[in-house]
Amino acid sequence: MLRRISPETAHCFEKAAECDRLAAEVPLSETREFYGRLGAAWRLLAENRQFVDRLSDFLIVNRGPPH
Repeated sequence: MLRRISPETAHCFEKAAECDRLAAEVPLSETREFYGRLGAAWRLLAENRQFVDRLSDFLIVNRGPPH
């Protein structure tokens, strides 16, 4: 099932792309490495957010009858 990503997840992916762009533009290897690690952290955050969104959807769909 395809689902749209949440605005929060999209924001994380946008920040990761921004870090990739900045890493490609800077001359110092230490700064490139910093932006590379920062971009990886943003991607991980986005992936975790997607997991939480999918889990939430699953729990809503599979909720049992009210007690």
